[in-house]
Amino acid sequence: MVNEHHMSERRACALVGLSRDTYRHSGHTSALNAELRDKIVETAHARRRWGYRMIHDVLRPQYPGINHKRVYRIYTAEGLSIRKRKKAKRIVSVQRTHVDRCGQPCLMINCQRAASGAAAAHQCGWPCAWAAVTVHP
Repeated sequence: MVNEHHMSERRACALVGLSRDTYRHSGHTSALNAELRDKIVETAHARRRWGYRMIHDVLRPQYPGINHKRVYRIYTAEGLSIRKRKKAKRIVSVQRTHVDRCGQPCLMINCQRAASGAAAAHQCGWPCAWAAVTVHP
């Protein structure tokens, strides 16, 4: 913009909303950040369940000048995150309908504690042949 429109640097930066210092000095990544980035990525891929805090604790003896904020910034910039574990599948309570002695539909018993189907059927006065009881662990 300065060269194309023959404007002063001050006026061009004011129009764009950029500080003159930012215009003059381009940012550069330090060699320590590049080395640290490689170590963080390597550690995160080797230890999938470690987050940035554990990686920071492991790298602290090798790099005494780093803090957790720097490790977190690099960790998130690389798109790293802890891999979530899959939840265990649980038995879902199922209510079943059945026809009682009189021919009317009724719900089966859902016990919250472990019980045998025969014991539950005996309490209700049902024959044991069709007393299906859902048991929750």
